[in-house]
Order: sequence, then structure tokens, then C-alpha cells
Amino acid sequence: MDNQHGLCLIVYSLVQWMHYMRSVLYFLVLCLASATAVAQPPKTAEEIKAIDERVAFWRTTCLGDWDAASHMTRAQWRTTCERVAAERRQFLLQDPASFTIGKSRQR
Repeated sequence: MDNQHGLCLIVYSLVQWMHYMRSVLYFLVLCLASATAVAQPPKTAEEIKAIDERVAFWRTTCLGDWDAASHMTRAQWRTTCERVAAERRQFLLQDPASFTIGKSRQR
């Protein structure tokens, strides 16, 4: 019976250690993610203008894509386009890499 008890203690200790290490790993990943987000330089006026132009283009395109056969009314479609455009703008302002990947479309 003592051998089984000792084995259970060893297994329990290993499980506890694995949970601890997983927590440490999650903590380190969060630290790295937040450090990356904090380390980003602010956008220049030109970058913000380019983002606003891109978002305006997306919004205009979205609004023009509405069709009467859609499951949404024109007002619902407009609300959705405005929400998506605002979310895209916020994302681009926070993530500099997302704006520079690929070639931008000429308008």
C-alpha cells in the first residue's frame, strides 16, 4: 500500500508541476504580447491619413454592395458597413504590420 501511495504522490507532484509550468508559459506569452503592443511607435499624420482614406474606400465599396435581395434593409446594411469600417480603422491604427503587408490599391 505504501508503494501505491508513494506513486500517487509522485504523479500528483508531476501534474502540479505541469500546471505550474503551463501557467508560467501563459504568463510569458502575455508579457511578450503586451510588450510588442506597447513598443509600437505612434502613427504619423501621413499614416493616419492613409488609413482614413483606405477605410473611406472600404466604407464606400461596402455601401455600394447593398442589394435589394439582401437579408438586410439598406439602413441595417449601412449600420454594418459603418461598424466594420470603424473596427478596421481601429485595427489598422493599433497594428502597423497589417497596413504595410501587400501592395495598397490605387484609387
